[in-house]
Amino acid sequence: MRGLSLYIMREMLAPISFIALALTGVAWLTQSLRFVDEVVRGMPATSFLKITMLLLPSVLGMTLVLALFFGTIYAFHRLYAESELLVMWACGWSTGGLGRPALTLAALFCLVLYGLGLWLSPWGLRSVKDLQHEFQGSFLSVALQEGRFNSVGDGLTVYVRERLANGELAGLLVHDQSDPESPVTFMAERGALVDTKDGPRLLLVKGNRQVFGSDGRTPQFLFFDRNLVDISDRSEESDDLWFGAKERYLGELFAAPDGDRDLRKQGRLIAEGHHRLAFPLYALTLTLIAMTGVLSGEYDRRRRAWRLIVTGACGVGVLLAAMGFTYLAASDARAIPLIYANVAIPALVAAWLMRRNYLRRHASADLAAGLAR
Repeated sequence: MRGLSLYIMREMLAPISFIALALTGVAWLTQSLRFVDEVVRGMPATSFLKITMLLLPSVLGMTLVLALFFGTIYAFHRLYAESELLVMWACGWSTGGLGRPALTLAALFCLVLYGLGLWLSPWGLRSVKDLQHEFQGSFLSVALQEGRFNSVGDGLTVYVRERLANGELAGLLVHDQSDPESPVTFMAERGALVDTKDGPRLLLVKGNRQVFGSDGRTPQFLFFDRNLVDISDRSEESDDLWFGAKERYLGELFAAPDGDRDLRKQGRLIAEGHHRLAFPLYALTLTLIAMTGVLSGEYDRRRRAWRLIVTGACGVGVLLAAMGFTYLAASDARAIPLIYANVAIPALVAAWLMRRNYLRRHASADLAAGLAR
């Protein structure tokens, strides 16, 4: 019996590994494309590779769940198509006995997913944010291309006529419209990028500051010898002092709000915490759905494809509902129980269907044996 269980697990691991590698490769490539511009701007290749590797734990959760689900369907379908399941049933193996190796593997995946979601994923995303902040100043130093209007940060445009050999910038124009009601324009003969404790700044030398008067039409000029302009990314998403929901550990998600921004995002943080607790359990739920789709019903090759399509659609639908309920719970705390119900109810229904099918098949076998006598 133990040998047969190991055989089923080996049959599952091959397709699961292939699907996981394929999906992870696609997800890794997609995440990497976000940083191609930074490589063009001068990010070292080693830093780019480090960032993309740190992003892997955040995508592995979904890819492993999908790989387990579709790998289970493929493995049991192959056993079914080659009549190996019929032999196992004839040898006295119940549906529960056939599903035990799959559920054991799903339980191991569940533990891995908890490790990813509760520790590795937030650690990786926090490390990426730290690296981005570390290289922000150096990115800007090569991002300001001469002869072009360079978009920097939120509502900030910088024009550089020429980059000098000593690193200085000549012929500068800076237009700041982060506040649409009072845009500001700076012009300077020369300047340079400097690093300060508050982030990168653009030092302007011998220039003027232009704003419009109260009538919105008359420009007002203020001439200066030296002036510092903040050109760091001032968008809310880039604030390195505040970690988003996916960048926080579980305890931080349920902690009391620390500041106004935490208070505004509290619903999102709590919803993410409940999602982290529930998501690894989908390894068990989707495995039950996969086994139900393959092992339930009569032995009928003609309707097999349709049953597999329905099984796949059910599994994907459950995962989509999980994301939908998490999004809903972020704005309405009353939806939080739906996050857990979406895990439990499909699993219970799948287990009930498998149990009913086993009892029906067992009753049919007893009736056939009775008629034979």
